[in-house]
Amino acid sequence: MHFNVRLFCSVSCPGYGFGHIPSAYLGMKLGMRTWYAATVISWGVVAMFAAMVKDAKGLYWQRAVLGLAGQD
Repeated sequence: MHFNVRLFCSVSCPGYGFGHIPSAYLGMKLGMRTWYAATVISWGVVAMFAAMVKDAKGLYWQRAVLGLAGQD
């Protein structure tokens, strides 16, 4: 699998950045206990899909989604 570190960082970092404001809003609306539990479960499910990745493009997509799911 050909792996490009710069592309990996450019894909995964915006996922973390774009999710912070909606995450904070949902945390206030739902309560932090509920929101944190939902975040941990969604992060775990997305992380499990890493086992199914077959190529570098799939890894980049998985990391972008993992970045969005990992907001707390």
